[in-house]
Amino acid sequence: MLLSRYQNIDFVYNLPWQDGIKLINKAIEKTVEHKDWEVWLSVYPNMTEETFVPFGKFKERKPEKPKKPKQTAEEMIAKAEELRKIHQGIHEGVNNNGNI
Repeated sequence: MLLSRYQNIDFVYNLPWQDGIKLINKAIEKTVEHKDWEVWLSVYPNMTEETFVPFGKFKERKPEKPKKPKQTAEEMIAKAEELRKIHQGIHEGVNNNGNI
């Protein structure tokens, strides 16, 4: 799929490896651009004059990475022990009287 524009893939196989790497990088770049275009097209109908973003500017955006909560090892262990106690309590309840 990545190199689908080439009818005969032998052309790619016969390239020097450096050229092959460049070709693959370019194909990845074009694939990302195509996906950005599809997203922009889906957002476009909902844009107003105030919220309009040209495609060139849209594709330059940097998506925000989800922020992970900073936890110490001790906090993670405490949370795991708490979850284990809850889990054990549920299973003990089922074993002792047949229902939760």
